[in-house]
Amino acid sequence: ALPISEIGRLLSFGLLDLLTLPMRKGIADQRIKQAQLRLSSDVVDQVTQVRQSWVRAVAAQQTLTYTQQVVASAQASAELSKRMQAVGNFNKLERARQQAFYAD
Repeated sequence: ALPISEIGRLLSFGLLDLLTLPMRKGIADQRIKQAQLRLSSDVVDQVTQVRQSWVRAVAAQQTLTYTQQVVASAQASAELSKRMQAVGNFNKLERARQQAFYAD
């Protein structure tokens, strides 16, 4: 059997727990809301980072496509100027300009 002092201590802790229950519940609810807000903020941050990365990837792909088109055009122009010079329709200066453009 428990001594009287032990029973009194257990009852006082039980009473204290019972009296502070609404306050502890309120604190716990606030902590849950704070955690939910932090989680929501983290999710928004991650979504923003993913979107920014996607935009950068699309821009890089478009830049690559454009660069490939410019190179292909420069190659075609250089080949045309070479052929035109071979048949006498282009002088060396005009061909040098085309070659310089292609080299860039």
